[in-house]
Amino acid sequence: MAASDRLYVSRADLLYCPLEWQKRGKSETATGYGVKLRTPYKIRHAGRLRRIYCRCFSNVGTCYIVVGGKILIVEGV
Repeated sequence: MAASDRLYVSRADLLYCPLEWQKRGKSETATGYGVKLRTPYKIRHAGRLRRIYCRCFSNVGTCYIVVGGKILIVEGV
């Protein structure tokens, strides 16, 4: 993945916007693992608020957003 496929952010850039089931303390899958897990955070990028997703397997997660069908890894979260 090229350096341009990454988006560097600080914690202050994040907007806490949980979904209803997240407010109730539920997880999206029974195991907590998955390819496109919705996080309770959004970030403003390219003029839009975008949900941050997480790809999580075996206690390792990678956060990302999707812009025009392209995945941008979110670094610094």
